[in-house]
Amino acid sequence: MLKPSTGAVLPDNRPLEDFQPRDRARAIAAVAQESHTEFDFTVAEVVAMGRLPHHGLLDRMTATDRRVCAAALEHVGPAEFADRGVLTLSAGERQRVLIARTLAQEPRIRVLDKPTNHLDIRHQLEILALVRRSGPNVLAALHDLNLAAATCDAVHVLDGGRLVASGTPA
Repeated sequence: MLKPSTGAVLPDNRPLEDFQPRDRARAIAAVAQESHTEFDFTVAEVVAMGRLPHHGLLDRMTATDRRVCAAALEHVGPAEFADRGVLTLSAGERQRVLIARTLAQEPRIRVLDKPTNHLDIRHQLEILALVRRSGPNVLAALHDLNLAAATCDAVHVLDGGRLVASGTPA
């Protein structure tokens, strides 16, 4: 969401700064490397936040919104935690809830900074496979080249902020 020092971000071939905030939120969802919250929202409330760009300020959740949120939770696994506060979850469970929020948001582009942080290997593979199936445009920062090779169409290797290799995983 920061303005690039060089180059441009062009979703739908338009500069990102031309998007209204709501349109930007419909186009792009993000999961940061670390996420902190001061409020003990329930898991269901956090996932439902992904639906906010699709409504006006005072609109209520529709039956479709509830279905989308329930499906997102079911896909990442913590559906049984829907009524629990996010502050009671482990770091890995919280990470899966944030992925569910991006699924509920239904953006055209997902930006994921180390989305497998705090996850055991089984959940790493499941989450990356789910993200891959969930839409065509995912930009993920991964430190594990084996995970990248197993789940990505293209891999770009950076060293000191410089691109040093780029191509298919092979």
